[in-house]
Amino acid sequence: MKEMIIRVPDDYVSFVEEFIERIGGDLGEKKERKVAKSKESKQISPTYLFGKWKNVHIDAKKLREEAWGRS
Repeated sequence: MKEMIIRVPDDYVSFVEEFIERIGGDLGEKKERKVAKSKESKQISPTYLFGKWKNVHIDAKKLREEAWGRS
């Protein structure tokens, strides 16, 4: 058996319930889940490292040289 979730206008609820019962289906109500409203996302600089160092300039070449131990 397949489970389906449908939205039915209030005027047609009794019709849909009767139809489902006639075809041998089961009725169950599901609580509506609340969708969290997204807050406005501010433009965050890519150098904002976990909120601690806002003004750190990241030099990729220097970081690679330090990581690989080559100069």
